[in-house]
Amino acid sequence: MILVREGPGLQEVVSALEGSGVSPVWSEVSQTVYLTDFVTARRIPLEDALRRVLPEDPRRTPWLDRLSEYFRAAGDGTEWSILYVPSAKAARALRVLSRDPETSGRVSPEKARVRSFGFLWFPGICLVAFLATRSRKACPFVLAAAIPWLPLWFSGRPSAALAGIWGYLVLASLGMECEREPGRILGVWSRDAARRVLPGGIVFALLSVTDARSLPACLVSILSAGFLVISLENHYLRRAGRYLHRVFLGPSLDPFKQRRDRDERWSRRLLAALAASGIALGGQGLFNLFPSAYSRGEPGTLSLPVPGPSAGKSLDAEAVERILRTRSGPDLPNLADAVAHRAYQEALPYSRIGTREYGSLAPVVLDRFSPDGSAVIRVRETALEFDDPWVRAALGEEAGAGIGAVLAGQPGISTAAVRPANRIRPPRSLALKDVFFYIILLAPGAFGAVRPVRRRKPTFGGIVRGVSRR
Repeated sequence: MILVREGPGLQEVVSALEGSGVSPVWSEVSQTVYLTDFVTARRIPLEDALRRVLPEDPRRTPWLDRLSEYFRAAGDGTEWSILYVPSAKAARALRVLSRDPETSGRVSPEKARVRSFGFLWFPGICLVAFLATRSRKACPFVLAAAIPWLPLWFSGRPSAALAGIWGYLVLASLGMECEREPGRILGVWSRDAARRVLPGGIVFALLSVTDARSLPACLVSILSAGFLVISLENHYLRRAGRYLHRVFLGPSLDPFKQRRDRDERWSRRLLAALAASGIALGGQGLFNLFPSAYSRGEPGTLSLPVPGPSAGKSLDAEAVERILRTRSGPDLPNLADAVAHRAYQEALPYSRIGTREYGSLAPVVLDRFSPDGSAVIRVRETALEFDDPWVRAALGEEAGAGIGAVLAGQPGISTAAVRPANRIRPPRSLALKDVFFYIILLAPGAFGAVRPVRRRKPTFGGIVRGVSRR
């Protein structure tokens, strides 16, 4: 979302962004809506539709009346136009507008700040520092193992940052299993190592699949970690080829104690990962407890459209009617309104003025009369049917461009409302219910850290047999 001072030449601003490779750019001048001329319904620019529709025009709908509010902001006596660009290109769009002398003075200073990486990278760095101080020969590997997970920590997404913490924990712990050859995983893999990393692996998998937008980044990090593991394995194989035999390693006199010590070290690492995750979740949750800590300007200086709670997971004919029937409050129109508006415009030419109810997806039925001798027969025919396939097709078209694409990018059927800027929740901050959700996902890690290790108490004979096997 970019704010540009209203005035002539908005189309030139959009063209400048698109000419610089920032695409798509959705604005009020590019938004289109369906409008009927009482013969057929077709898409026309929003500005043309608003000029054609008079205050008492039966074609007026909530979608048409309030659609412009998505593209306008007001405050402190200044009118602003809102441009929507993909989040990955927002920083580039701001640089393009700030460097152009004709547009630099029209960009809102509150929106000219490039989004920072936030706080979510800090817990991961703390975990790296903790493991590096607790290791000896493995310290270089512990630091190198953090490289594949840096994109997740700096992504600004809570699920990605938490997944990066636990992915790093698994990789670093596996590399620290072999103290003689730190970082070697493929050559020293064992069932005990798999048992120890299983809780962390489960947490990483759960966190990766809960956010579909973070899944590609998680897969890239996994591939990078695999490349690091293979590179270290090749390094140790080449080094081993220069020796006549492997370096002798004395057997442990108490293998049970050795295994217990490894379990304790792994438990400490799990607790450190849980603490890092708690710091990340706690920092995100504090934004909700202390909203004044995050402000985008002076209180009440600017009101912006912001997403609200989801009205449903999916949209079909029944869901459209239910959402519009139960809606209350000053919320902006959503995707259900977009579908209902199109159905209303297509059905209006077949209905008498005032008889078609907005929000109804009932089929359009026409009475046709034909002579049959001395009698007249009435035949009822369905002219239009707004069933689930029609709703899916209409929704797909709306989600392809304009504000429909912005709303479709939100989870579920998102609602929206206009709120003062100082009451807007910070980007990617978590509601308290989301914090509890992530705590549930961390449960396997907590279970792995506190579960008791039940083993038979070693005897002298068992110790001797364990040494003799070596």
